Amino acid sequence: MLLLGSFVVVLGSYFSFVARREGASVERALLAGVLCSGLLQAIISTGMVWLWDIGWTQMIEPVVIVWALAWVAALLGALTASPRRELIARWQPL
Repeated sequence: MLLLGSFVVVLGSYFSFVARREGASVERALLAGVLCSGLLQAIISTGMVWLWDIGWTQMIEPVVIVWALAWVAALLGALTASPRRELIARWQPL
């Protein structure tokens, strides 16, 4: 679970970094990273409960911890990136 949780955190941070790099606002980049993390976390935790017959009560604490870490990582990813600037100005028709 620790390895899968760290994968979710890193991937959420990467998604928010990429969204911010492509020109999205900090809020939209944070939302993109957190939604990606939440979706992956739901898939992983549901799969672990279903496949390995682990009780939901045993999964709540690791899921909440990974969710909080994903929020922080997505925020850091969004704040680290700056919007990409074009080196050459685009031609604007008159």
